[in-house]
Amino acid sequence: MRTYVQGGWNDIIHLCNAAAGRLAGPPSVYCVELMSNNGELIEKAQEICRARQSRPDALIEILHDVQEALGHIPEAAMPAIAQELNLSNAEVYGVVSFYHDFRTAPASGPVVRLCRAESCQAMGCDQLATALERNVDWQGGAPEIRTVYCLGNCALSPAAMVGDELIGRADVRKIADAVAAVRQDRKEERHG
Repeated sequence: MRTYVQGGWNDIIHLCNAAAGRLAGPPSVYCVELMSNNGELIEKAQEICRARQSRPDALIEILHDVQEALGHIPEAAMPAIAQELNLSNAEVYGVVSFYHDFRTAPASGPVVRLCRAESCQAMGCDQLATALERNVDWQGGAPEIRTVYCLGNCALSPAAMVGDELIGRADVRKIADAVAAVRQDRKEERHG
C-alpha cells in the first residue's frame, strides 16, 4: 500500500489530515490504513488513468472521469492518480481545489449551477438566485446552488445547469422541475 504515497511527510500528513480531519497515530500507519479502506476507489481511479494512457496532460479529463464514476474525487485517490500520471500530489490536489466543478466529497443532493456572468446578470439571474434561495418550497430539501461564470449559453440567458441538463431562459419552475427529475433518477437508481 505504501506505493500509493509519494512526496514528503508533509504531503502525507496534509492528505491524511484533509481526508480524516485529524491524524491518529504515526503518519505511515494511518495513511496505509486510510488507503486500504479506500482500495476500491483507488483501483477505480487507477483504471480511469490507464484508460487515458496515464497521460499527465489528460489530468483534467481524468478528474472529470473519476468524479463521474465515483460521484466525487476522493482525497485518498489523489496520490494514486499522481503516481499513475507521474505528477506530484500537490499538482493533482491543486487542480482539484482550483476548479469549482470538482468536489472531494459526494454531493448531498442535486447541484444547481447558476450563471452569474454579464449576459445572465442583464437577464435577471440575481433575481432568480434570490427566488431560488427564498421563495421555493423544495421537496426533499434545498439543492446546493453554486455560482458559475458562463455556461456557454449566453443567447438563452439566464442560464443554469442541474446535473448534466443545461437550462436556457431559466426560471424557478424549470430549475425546480430539473431538480425533481434528478432526485427521481437517483431514487430509481437506488431502488432499481
